[in-house]
Amino acid sequence: MSLVGSKTEKDIETELVALTSNAMTSSKGFHLKALLSELDLNSQKVIVLNNFPDETCDVYLLLIENRLIGQVEIDSDDLENPTIETFTIPEYKKGLSKIQQIRLAVAIMLLSSET
Repeated sequence: MSLVGSKTEKDIETELVALTSNAMTSSKGFHLKALLSELDLNSQKVIVLNNFPDETCDVYLLLIENRLIGQVEIDSDDLENPTIETFTIPEYKKGLSKIQQIRLAVAIMLLSSET
């Protein structure tokens, strides 16, 4: 999907930057970065696509190094042992709504522009 610089894309970019910053600096961000480090993944090359917090755990959907999608679950009762499930980008793209496709394209652009 090619980006055209629309207001929607700019709004999504602002949202993704804030979401990533908040996730990486939150109390659970330490455990998220530790997990990525254990897997030899650079947390500076990660964009948080979405975060699903609830009372018992936080689930983060990540674009990792523009090559993987990771779903990380950090359980509030077991912060030291987060879990991750990874997907290829083509696997993740299957069935995405138009707005989710735009979110992914904007995230890919953000990570590409950092290198």
